[in-house]
Amino acid sequence: MLVLGGSACGGGDDGGGVQRGDDGADAAVGNDAASETEGTTEVSVGAPELFAEMGLHKVPETDVLVGRDEAGLYARSAICTHWSCNMNERGRILPGGGIHCNCHSSEFSATGAVLQGPASNALPAIAIALGNDGNLIVYPSTPVDEAFRLSA
Repeated sequence: MLVLGGSACGGGDDGGGVQRGDDGADAAVGNDAASETEGTTEVSVGAPELFAEMGLHKVPETDVLVGRDEAGLYARSAICTHWSCNMNERGRILPGGGIHCNCHSSEFSATGAVLQGPASNALPAIAIALGNDGNLIVYPSTPVDEAFRLSA
């Protein structure tokens, strides 16, 4: 279970950071992280080496995307902010590492920013961690600051 919220961060610090869950994995906790821990799910997405290329990567049979840039690894929701299409199922990676939603042609940059509507909101940044087994774990219901990167 992931520990979230200001009091769990120590001293009431809501500035974000890294928390260790019951599974021993370090996870990013951003400024907007929910204080509830119940219902937090985790998705094992494989070894960091699977995401060696820069840009977003689809993770089949999930609702998450994993990205890499010069600063490290990050995770975004794969659910289009226009009409909630799962871009792992109905999307394609663009040259430059962004993603195109095949439902209504919204496009997002490699960091999840809207490049082309009809979507008007960026893809939410979500927590990513490195588990004890060396595999990446994404927490789809745990928002983080969009600037968070995991060194892996």
